[in-house]
Amino acid sequence: MNKKHIPIILIVIPAIVIVALIIFAVLRIRAWINPVKPPTEVYSQNIDAELGVSTYDVILPLMDENGFGVKQDVKKILVFGNDPFASSRGDSDSMALLLSEKTGAQVINCAISGSYMCETSADDILSEPMNVFTPYYMSVLTLFPGEVNDTFDEAQALLGEALPPEFPDVRYALANLDLDSVDLIVFMYDLTDFYMDHPLSVGEIEAKEDTTSGNLRMAINLFQKFMPGTRIICMSPYYNEFKDADGNPESAELHRTFEGQSPSDFAMSVGGAVQIHSTASFIDNYFGSINEENYSKYLTDGVHLNSEGRHLLIDRLVYAINYFNNSGEDE
Repeated sequence: MNKKHIPIILIVIPAIVIVALIIFAVLRIRAWINPVKPPTEVYSQNIDAELGVSTYDVILPLMDENGFGVKQDVKKILVFGNDPFASSRGDSDSMALLLSEKTGAQVINCAISGSYMCETSADDILSEPMNVFTPYYMSVLTLFPGEVNDTFDEAQALLGEALPPEFPDVRYALANLDLDSVDLIVFMYDLTDFYMDHPLSVGEIEAKEDTTSGNLRMAINLFQKFMPGTRIICMSPYYNEFKDADGNPESAELHRTFEGQSPSDFAMSVGGAVQIHSTASFIDNYFGSINEENYSKYLTDGVHLNSEGRHLLIDRLVYAINYFNNSGEDE
């Protein structure tokens, strides 16, 4: 019985094509998905290199409709979050002012003091009026104010003197904002949701307002749908000091919520929310900026940022903003 031999060229050519496609895909991914360490000057001056500090940053550029990265000239930045950006508002070295000085951009600070990421009740948002300041509801206020103005009016009336003092200015700024002029949106929340025992539910396929990561995911997705020409960067919470029953410092990772999650779970959930169905960037502050080994240098009381801490976090943010404009090279 004669055996039929397949010409060698019919084997070699498809193999070459497959290898070429794999190489192309790898190069495309490596060109735009760049886990990075903190910039050299921050790493060497502000973080002890002997500790072997690592970071879980994922820095992505703005993508065009074809999936290619776009370099940006960032002139206007919109910031959402809570106390890190809200508490120092008006200070000479506030987070927003430092960001403006280091980028040359106009910074619209919409961070709300005392706010958090997770709605306490998706069925009745006004059961806790502070729910309106979660990321998703703030994104709706930004994009479709007519849909939620009545709800915000009710929340403001219910809060009375407890209304965060910056909110009237924030609402006015958003009402008069030209959305097409915004180049970058930044989210940064601290560990308030951990202290409030809020659920994370990172693994859920469907994002929900009444979970910490789900609420942020919904805000990111909404902005990316209706503001596709705007880049988004999310910064994780930084490490906080925790103490044992005798008042001595102990690892934050010994502490858990009712669901069994640690502070680092909450910090990393921001990265999880970013990487599910989005092209937003993630800056890991919990391990890569202010961590268990160096927090005393950057926090006034184990929780709140001092001037050095604010400078450090803004330097990390500016590095991510300029990362692709600098061709991905350390400065």
